[in-house]
Amino acid sequence: MTHCETVLHHFLMNAECFPNREAVSDSASSLTYGELDRRSDAVASFLREQGWAREILFP
Repeated sequence: MTHCETVLHHFLMNAECFPNREAVSDSASSLTYGELDRRSDAVASFLREQGWAREILFP
């Protein structure tokens, strides 16, 4: 794995190439890569609106 091949990189590639493929699941539900990508973007947007910035740790 090179320095460019992070977990985030692989996730984003899967979200782009396979948006309808199941990414995570439990006994009650599942999310596709596309759904997980949209939800994580929504959480990130909310946190930025609340004043959080990149690389700031939650208390």
